[in-house]
Amino acid sequence: WDVMGKFSLPLKSWDIYVKLGAAYVMTEFAGDLNQTNYVWTPAYGLGADYNVTNNFAIDFAYQGFLGKDKLKNDLSNIDDTVPYGNMLLLGISYKFTNT
Repeated sequence: WDVMGKFSLPLKSWDIYVKLGAAYVMTEFAGDLNQTNYVWTPAYGLGADYNVTNNFAIDFAYQGFLGKDKLKNDLSNIDDTVPYGNMLLLGISYKFTNT
């Protein structure tokens, strides 16, 4: 999961935004290693909301998190290894308002 601030610029029916924060990443190594690591890592995103109505919007976004240290052949850095992550997202939202 992640915790991110969202900074948006409204443009008529569109809201363009940037997200910055941190993601809590789980890395699971199977087989002989059988180890699971949990770590916080920097996260970022870029996207746009299209406001279909005042209450209903469609969200298009790219989001990623920074990894560190590729796994070495001798596995000496397994505790510090975090993968890089990239996602394309499509979502919908509905705002409950009285106006």
